[in-house]
Order: sequence, then structure tokens, then C-alpha cells
Amino acid sequence: MHSAKIPSTLIFLAVLSLSISSAFAQVNKYRWLQTHQWSGSGNMETEFFSLYGNKSRVAFTPTGPGPFTILFIDTQHGTQQTVADQAEGFVINGRVNINGSTNAGYFIIRAPRNSWTVSIEQRLDPIDEWRFRQDQKKPIKVSKLGTWSGDSGQADISVTVPDGHWRLRFEQFQAGALAVTVTNQAGTQVVSTSTSLGGEHSAWIHGAGTFTISVLAVQTPWVINADKLLLE
Repeated sequence: MHSAKIPSTLIFLAVLSLSISSAFAQVNKYRWLQTHQWSGSGNMETEFFSLYGNKSRVAFTPTGPGPFTILFIDTQHGTQQTVADQAEGFVINGRVNINGSTNAGYFIIRAPRNSWTVSIEQRLDPIDEWRFRQDQKKPIKVSKLGTWSGDSGQADISVTVPDGHWRLRFEQFQAGALAVTVTNQAGTQVVSTSTSLGGEHSAWIHGAGTFTISVLAVQTPWVINADKLLLE
């Protein structure tokens, strides 16, 4: 008795179908991943970040008497979403979805009497996650706007940014206290933060014009660097 021989073409098609099904299942295996997290106190703006999947959400944990506001600036479409807007009183934790479909943006955090932690979580498949991790390896391109240093006491520094987006890096060199504020020409404090431990900290400012950097240092020398972001 002879068994029927399966044509090689059918075997190839069956293997190909299984391979495609397996690859499709892998690509559609989504998971939520925390891609960025920021902690601080007072007012701050974050760096640009990319959004890779089709769903993203913001998690926030404020600590303090309020008020507490988070705005998401959609740089792809030029729109703004209010993520959190809590007035005076006990502020609460939350998690809010980002509206619409966008691939890039940043947060504006306004919390003059709060410390806080804010994170962005994205629902990614393996390909999106690979793209995210590859992009994280790319260095940020900047050009220097200026460097200033000092010791205990007060200092006001004026810096003019001709266009766009810039980063402030500040460092205290020993235990003490360092308070840094950045005020724009309209009188709005876009950065207002303080530290009590040594080490470098940073904040981003999205806007052009002349800004005043105010420094109050107690028992510590300090240095501040300002860098302008170079967009590709």
C-alpha cells in the first residue's frame, strides 16, 4: 500500500502561512511601558518625547497643598490638552489618556507649592518598543548659550534665546540649598525649583525671547549651563 505524497508546493505554503501567523502574533503582542519619568518641585517643562504606539497615558503623583496643573503640548498638530488642573486643597494622584493620535510632544507642569512625579506610559508592540529603545540611544544635539557660576548668595542672569527650545542644567557642589527660577518677558515663572543635595539637575524651556535666571544659593557653590536644542 502506497501513501499519498504531499506536493512540496503545499508544504512550502503551509510553512509560510505558519511563519506569517507567528510574526503577526508577535507584532500584535502589546504591552504598556513607562517610557519617561520626571520628578521635581515647582514649575517645569519637560524635553520633547516621541510617541510610538496608538495609545498613551500620563500618570501623576503630586504632594502638597496645590495648585497642580499639567498641560500636554502636541507638537505635531500644534494643540494643547489639559491633563490635570487641580486647584487649592489636597491634590490627588491620577492617570489620564492622551487624546488623539500624535507622534511627539512635551509637558508643562505648574505646581508652585508641590513636589511631584509625572510619567508617560505607552502601549507598544515589539516593533514600536524596538524603535523607542533605538531612539533613546541617540544623543541630543545642542549648542551652548552660556555658562555661569557663583557661591552662596543671590544672582540674576539674563539670557536671550533667539528661537525655539533650550535646556538649563544646574549643579550644586555640596550640601546646602539651591533655588533656581526662570522668568520670561511676560513675567511668568516657567521654571521654579529647588534642591538640597549635590548633583546636576535640568529643566527645559520652550520659547524664545529674553529670560531672567534667578539663583539663590545657601552654603554651596554652583554652576549653570544653558544649551539650545538643535532640531534636525
